[in-house]
Amino acid sequence: MKNLERWYYPKSIPEALELLAEGGGKVKVIGGGTALAESRSPDIVALVDITRIDALQHATVEGDGRCTLGAVLTAHHLAEWLNAPPVVARTLCKAAGTISHRMHRNVITLGGNIVQLYAWSDLPVALLALDAVCVLQSAKNGTRRLPIRKLTTVHPAKELLFHEMLTQVEIPALPARSGGTFVKFARTETDYAFATVAARVDLDGDGVVSDCRIVVGCAVPRPVRLEALEAMVTGQDPSPGLAAEVGSRVGTHIRPLGDFRASAAYRAELCSVLVKRALLECFDQVVGVAAIERGEGA
Repeated sequence: MKNLERWYYPKSIPEALELLAEGGGKVKVIGGGTALAESRSPDIVALVDITRIDALQHATVEGDGRCTLGAVLTAHHLAEWLNAPPVVARTLCKAAGTISHRMHRNVITLGGNIVQLYAWSDLPVALLALDAVCVLQSAKNGTRRLPIRKLTTVHPAKELLFHEMLTQVEIPALPARSGGTFVKFARTETDYAFATVAARVDLDGDGVVSDCRIVVGCAVPRPVRLEALEAMVTGQDPSPGLAAEVGSRVGTHIRPLGDFRASAAYRAELCSVLVKRALLECFDQVVGVAAIERGEGA
């Protein structure tokens, strides 16, 4: 950013949006700054620092069970969110707590981890499992809502207009009989992961899986839902055998990355193991909930 000239600190979302609109693509949003700090773009002449906007720092459970999350919530804030619904805590909050070390978690933001999407970004993997929706605002076009699945099909930078800003993430209310988890494999706490998996399983009143999400990250260029495997789980009784069968088929549904750190074949096998683990954990959660509701346990 050798041509950087100005640094703005707007106090409100409308003020930030006006600065972006007036900048004509040469003004960028900055939150934690972990990605922009390495930018060498000569086109950026000003930065809009949104970390002082109170309206972007909330973590709220609405009356209808939905969660609304401000874009500048840090990974540390999410990891320590005590009022998070159980499934959100076991997926998104758990994912946030696995990000690097405390110093990084104190600056990495929810919005930044989505918009600056890298293969190793953890939060979008969990958000895909939760069917999250991203709220984008613009001084020119108003507000639009995009499912995070659409935002991550291509890189978010190609989807967002230069005058748009991600301001909020919404997570829909989930059924009472719902279980979820996030699992990650890395050599060390601060190393880039070889693979991550987020999963969610919902049960109907008969104890049958009514809906399922299986998401793989890190081992692939962008997080991806394994819809064919989700369909295998849906309509079935949760069981260890089902988890093992689904896990064994993961390798045929992804095209994992291979590099000097790990081969594509190794990552494919790793994803199979992690999917099995994730499903087993989800099954354990939902069967336990179902048993309690039937009065069979406490």
